[in-house]
Formats: sequence, structure tokens, C-alpha cells
Amino acid sequence: MGAALVAMVAELTIGRPDAAPHEQSLRELRDGAVARLDLLQRLAEQDAAAYEAVVTARRLPRESDEQRAVRGAELGRAMVAAAEVPLRTAEVAVE
Repeated sequence: MGAALVAMVAELTIGRPDAAPHEQSLRELRDGAVARLDLLQRLAEQDAAAYEAVVTARRLPRESDEQRAVRGAELGRAMVAAAEVPLRTAEVAVE
């Protein structure tokens, strides 16, 4: 939401006579915000997919030792991936 707001304000300011001395900076700011917005939207989709992988791993059978081992390994991988997406999202938000 922050990236969208920054992009909107920059877009509304570009072309105004009193902002003319800052036109290039405003364009760079807008373009950077739009790029971050696009990336954050993709990360939101990746986060949903990562969560689904965790749910799927939790549903794996666990009656035998072998099944529990497979489930544990899959769940571990899914949990690591599910943690990486929010971390990347936070990094982009800081940008």
C-alpha cells in the first residue's frame, strides 16, 4: 500500500509547475515505487503458494516411520520456503 501511495503522489505531482525542478527525481521515485509494487504483488502470490505447500506437507500420511520421515522432510522444506518469502517481502518494504 505504501508503494502504491508513493507512486500515486509522485504521478500526481509530475507536470505541476512548482514541481518542475524536481521532475527527474519524481519520475525516479515513481518508477522505483511501481517496480517495488510489482515485486511485492508477486511476493504476495509466492507467499500464498508457500503457505499452500506447508498445508500440503502437513496432510501427508504419517502412519509408518517411513511416512513420518518423508512428511518431516517435506514439512521442513516447506517451512523454510514459507519463512523466506516474508523475509524477502520485509527487505523490499525497507527499500
